[in-house]
Amino acid sequence: MGREAAAVAVALVSARPAEHFRTSSGGYFHGMVAKAKAGEFNLVRTIWGLRQARAGKLRTTRMMH
Repeated sequence: MGREAAAVAVALVSARPAEHFRTSSGGYFHGMVAKAKAGEFNLVRTIWGLRQARAGKLRTTRMMH
């Protein structure tokens, strides 16, 4: 994965709410590392997904007010 990607992955995990994880944030990060080792980890897609989720949440919040 590399140091920079690992730092971004840790930041992504910390940006997720606790209810996002099935078991724990450590387990989620472990899954990211396992995907990276298998060549299946797509950091850009993960960042984009978080961005889209946050944008959708903002839209929903604005509609309620």
